[in-house]
Amino acid sequence: MKNSYKVIIVIALLSTALVLTTKLYVDSFISDKISENKLDSQLFYSDFSYNLFTGNAEITNATLQTASVKTTVEKIEIEGFSLIKYARHKIIHCDAIVITKPISVVTSPSKSKKLQAQLPPIQIDAISIVNGSIALKSDSATVYAICEDFNVKLTGIHNAETTSLAFPLIATTVEAQISKYHSIIDGMHSLQIENAEIADNAIQFTELKMAPLLKKVDFQKSIPYEKDMLFLNIPKGNVNAYSIGYNDDKWQLVFKKVNIEQPNFIAFRDKNKKDDTRYKPLYSKQLRKLKVGISIDTISINKASVVYAEIAEGKSMPGFARINDLHINISNIHNDSTKTGASSITKIKAKSQIMKGAKLDLDWQFDVNSLADNFTVFGQIENIEGEDLNMFLSPSYQANATGEISLLTFDMAGNDKEAQGTIKLNLNDLQLRLNSSKNGFKKIVIEPLINFVLLNKTREGILEKSDIVVVRDKQKSFWNYLWSFISQGSIQTIV
Repeated sequence: MKNSYKVIIVIALLSTALVLTTKLYVDSFISDKISENKLDSQLFYSDFSYNLFTGNAEITNATLQTASVKTTVEKIEIEGFSLIKYARHKIIHCDAIVITKPISVVTSPSKSKKLQAQLPPIQIDAISIVNGSIALKSDSATVYAICEDFNVKLTGIHNAETTSLAFPLIATTVEAQISKYHSIIDGMHSLQIENAEIADNAIQFTELKMAPLLKKVDFQKSIPYEKDMLFLNIPKGNVNAYSIGYNDDKWQLVFKKVNIEQPNFIAFRDKNKKDDTRYKPLYSKQLRKLKVGISIDTISINKASVVYAEIAEGKSMPGFARINDLHINISNIHNDSTKTGASSITKIKAKSQIMKGAKLDLDWQFDVNSLADNFTVFGQIENIEGEDLNMFLSPSYQANATGEISLLTFDMAGNDKEAQGTIKLNLNDLQLRLNSSKNGFKKIVIEPLINFVLLNKTREGILEKSDIVVVRDKQKSFWNYLWSFISQGSIQTIV
């Protein structure tokens, strides 16, 4: 019996020593890897346990602190990790890792850096994150993005074949559920998503909303020059076949198809504020200058509605332009500088109802890799009633229209400097009249049109002008450029 007790005591002592040795080894292993990879980090935890026979481990109340990131974790559970396999073959393998309630706070994130050391072979069957939260803060401690209550499951985690990634591990599958996302964009608007799910190489989201951070009066007081107040609501959308990675020192986003259903967009501008005189690049240049790589085969927007409200200079009530039942298909959105010819062209096709009953068809193309920012736009608008124009003309330009524009077609080719093309009009008893004096109106249209309005001339039939040239105001957007071509071209055609 005494010998039996001795055996038990020896086994107990050896087991205790083994556990302590294992703990010290793991502590040293983690510290060495942090130092080896120059992460400038500190790791703390309140308790650690490891079962040598099952390979299961548990870490509680862990904190990882770096120069710009602090992460606290309630519990980390590791299943099927073999120290012996690592010691003999330098392979890190485990069946599963479960990270419970991680909370990360990122302050002034710096540019992503690659790990400095070559990682050993890593094989992890599954990693799960439960009830996670991450917040991004500025130096002033203002939270500008937060993602709360998210769950993530990764399977088949292993070393990436390329060494150019910031974090050289990839997963075979990714599943996630995000209950709430909120961020501040441009310092004046908020963006939030109520729910998002990632599964089967697809992303689905609901209730994406953007809105000003301030009320209308406070918003206008806070801006030094005219700036749009933007409102956006997307009830639902999805992304099919995507990949997100980090390569060539920047993030790379690749989406096969993006679907957006029934978005509602409102833009409000007060022209009583002074103009924003900064240069406004065209969309092709904006894509080239993005700090992330992007490649999207198709974006499909269905049943959208758009309202543009503008208070004209010296006025207090806005005029409105409305677009309803808008369908847009955009193909080949990218900023890949290696693409040439047809493969570099982004194409946009749109159909909609504008004002009350007019129909718009638009075909727009631009070359992302054209340093001159070459583009073409062809479109036509059918059945524009004078009354449809009045909701915008009356409050903004102090004018009224009667009659009809049966068909307006525009064919425009341009670049960042100027555009030229053709306007064709089919008029049916069109007449414009001023509500009062011509003084306010004179700021909007050229003198020949004022004479045309004051003389109450009526025009009918098909009119066409093919030598229209418009110089771009680079302090204005592409849409101002397009509107200038259509409006000035129409005036020249009518007069």
